[in-house]
Amino acid sequence: MWLIICSVDIGLIIAFVMDKVYGSSEPVQWWEYLVITIVLMILTSLFLLMNLSTRIDETGIHVRFFPFHFHEKHFAWEDISKAYVRRYSPLWEFGGWGIKYGFQGKAYNVSGNEGIQLELKSGKRVLIGTTLPKKASETLVSYGLSSM
Repeated sequence: MWLIICSVDIGLIIAFVMDKVYGSSEPVQWWEYLVITIVLMILTSLFLLMNLSTRIDETGIHVRFFPFHFHEKHFAWEDISKAYVRRYSPLWEFGGWGIKYGFQGKAYNVSGNEGIQLELKSGKRVLIGTTLPKKASETLVSYGLSSM
């Protein structure tokens, strides 16, 4: 993802320099560069600020995907039939990272290939990516929902 973002940013800079050095048959106006630059800066900033935080406590599992969630999403223990840590393929199962929907259900992930799989009593499945799979598994065991 960063490769794509950086490539677009660098492409904009190259286009600007090429336009200024060589000119073009249809010159680009300064405000067009300004708009494109502002949009790219906002998108790049969103990716820099993206953060997935997960909290497991006595009431359930809480997840917040900043800047897309202003409040935590709460999965109460009484709504969860199974919870366990598993490896997954972000690209094959969900089509990438972020807040994704796939055949395996919904996923919240920003990196890696390990996550907390929730199977809800409603039949829905939710996967929450984690960089601390061992700690997550131990915590789920302490609440009686997973076996290590």
